[in-house]
Amino acid sequence: DNSGNVEDFVYQDGSFITSVSEENTTIEGLDPNTEYSYYVRAIDPSGNPSALSNEVLITTDFGEPVILSEGYFESGWDGWRSSNNNSISRYKGADYSFEGLYSVEFRQNRPRIFLGKRVPLQNYENVNINFYFHQTGLRYKDGIFIEIYTGSKWAIIGELYQDVTFNAEQLDTVSITLDNTEYIFSLESALRFRSTT
Repeated sequence: DNSGNVEDFVYQDGSFITSVSEENTTIEGLDPNTEYSYYVRAIDPSGNPSALSNEVLITTDFGEPVILSEGYFESGWDGWRSSNNNSISRYKGADYSFEGLYSVEFRQNRPRIFLGKRVPLQNYENVNINFYFHQTGLRYKDGIFIEIYTGSKWAIIGELYQDVTFNAEQLDTVSITLDNTEYIFSLESALRFRSTT
């Protein structure tokens, strides 16, 4: 019996996700800048299925800004990893912490120490990196490289040197904007802070 109202079964990337009886529907929870495929199959009141519709491909836009990672270090490392636990540690003290009681102490007594975290960026057009730091005890022109891993190599995206890019003994803030036309954003993207000595 093909009479009566028709229900459409909606498939996303080959999997059933919902059934609808209206001409329009909203699908939520999609990732930004991601391609999805859709097709439908109509079911009449007697349960008879139609053939599958033609497949439609859509790509979502980049969406609203989202926070990919935060690190206040109040209860731990927040996913960041150190190359040398003797040179990088969690510091307790409100004087040198931007928010709360904890921050990360990065001591310049070992060469090429770093603090890094994997942050998948493949679905994003641009990324803003913001952090606060309080420098104390560095020698002249000692500092830190800020780097991004593009999937095959590390690229320097910022450099901080005492008396060149920041002032000693005060809280400073740094903001870096990256664009996917300049850097490769991938599933393997990562960020790190590396000593210059």
